[in-house]
Amino acid sequence: MGLLFYLSFYGGSVLSLSRSFEELLNEYLPMIRSIASSFPAYYREDLMQEGSFGLSKALNSYKESLGVPFKFYARACIKNSVYSAYRRLCRNEALDRIDDRQQSSDEMLEDTVIEQKDIEAFFHRLRENLSEMETKILSEYLQDKSYEEIALSLHVSPKTVDNSLFRIKAKIKKLY
Repeated sequence: MGLLFYLSFYGGSVLSLSRSFEELLNEYLPMIRSIASSFPAYYREDLMQEGSFGLSKALNSYKESLGVPFKFYARACIKNSVYSAYRRLCRNEALDRIDDRQQSSDEMLEDTVIEQKDIEAFFHRLRENLSEMETKILSEYLQDKSYEEIALSLHVSPKTVDNSLFRIKAKIKKLY
């Protein structure tokens, strides 16, 4: 019923559905943004995406026979999606904090025991096992550059970068 309403509402066909949904989304984006803005900024992008999913759910489940204007139904669906997502995000964050606290004291001690000389020795062994190209690619990769950026700066293909990083990771596993 929702899809038929949508098609008749926008006078379109199934072929124009994605374009029409984009128009509908643009129309309801200020409402989605307004609902998401009542939550901490850290979550807003995720919540706006959830609001878009809520709009899609409203579109697919709307029944004109209930006598409720689509705008009010869509707002309720968007709010429900955003609120549910926020609760889910908060719950996951709380579980992560609990997991962090439960980390055993032995593991925490082990993490702090790694000394600088061990790290230096590891990188020294790694450098001995890497080719010149692999060393350059690793250096660029550690600077948070994308495969494409690395490929451009070293005049190689992105696939070469990908293959080199795969070999580097295999060498790291072998050394570690």
